[in-house]
Amino acid sequence: MNQMRRPLPNTVYMRFSGGEGAARRIILDKVAESDPSLLVYNIATLDDQLERRLLPLRIVGYVIGIPGALTLLLGIVGTYGTMALLVAQRRREVGIRIALGAHPSRAVRLVLSEGIKSASIGIVLGITIAVITILWLSRNIVGPEFFQPVAFVFMTLLSMATAGTACYIPARRASRVDPMTVLRED
Repeated sequence: MNQMRRPLPNTVYMRFSGGEGAARRIILDKVAESDPSLLVYNIATLDDQLERRLLPLRIVGYVIGIPGALTLLLGIVGTYGTMALLVAQRRREVGIRIALGAHPSRAVRLVLSEGIKSASIGIVLGITIAVITILWLSRNIVGPEFFQPVAFVFMTLLSMATAGTACYIPARRASRVDPMTVLRED
């Protein structure tokens, strides 16, 4: 039996090749053989012990993750609303372009490219601020790893998809409107 030194007071770690039930019986039999008055309790696998010790951290992770997910949702809705409003304000311009002979798909592409440019500027600024914050945190807080490249890539792609969708849907809707109807408004 291998034992680790000083993980917890009065704790013994053993490696068994059998199942958990067989290990439990062997431990109780061996302890009873050596001294029947010894109290043996909390016999558990290492996985069970890790689960118990990590439970508070997981709870904290969920408690922090739920507001983070709600913040992400609000960010997506806000990005969509802002971009959709900017495109809707250009509805008259799209109508004039189509009335002057531009193909509707070309007008949509123009609005979409300008919206993506604006979103790209915002994303670059956001990533810059995030990197500066991560550098500051990593210098001042020892322990956790703050830089998560997968999160950066995911958020960038999600922001671009949101901005693209927010530009495309209203621009497509504006390109289908009769140009004379748009010109008569206001």
